[in-house]
Amino acid sequence: MKFLIVITLFVCELLASPNWYHSISNHNVNSYIGYGDGRTEAEAKQNALTDISGQIYTKIDSETIQNKKMLNGEYKNDFETKSNQITKATLSDYVVLVVEQQPQDKKYFAAI
Repeated sequence: MKFLIVITLFVCELLASPNWYHSISNHNVNSYIGYGDGRTEAEAKQNALTDISGQIYTKIDSETIQNKKMLNGEYKNDFETKSNQITKATLSDYVVLVVEQQPQDKKYFAAI
């Protein structure tokens, strides 16, 4: 049983993000901080930029479909919901605050 607990704690430590991830203070009201992770440094940076653009502008389209049926004397009611989220912004003059690669799983983390 102790072995199982040790293994579980070890796996949680491997999957953990860096201490700074999602905890950098932003003291400038005219700026944004975005966080991203990925298999490559470029992917982590792009995900951080997407995080920023999502804070600036996000368009959400949704559709709900309701079907009501009477089948063999039984009433059936089905719901289907579809949602699409679009984030789009042109970002420039950004500063990469931190990029770090986790040695355990080779995953990159970035803050921009």
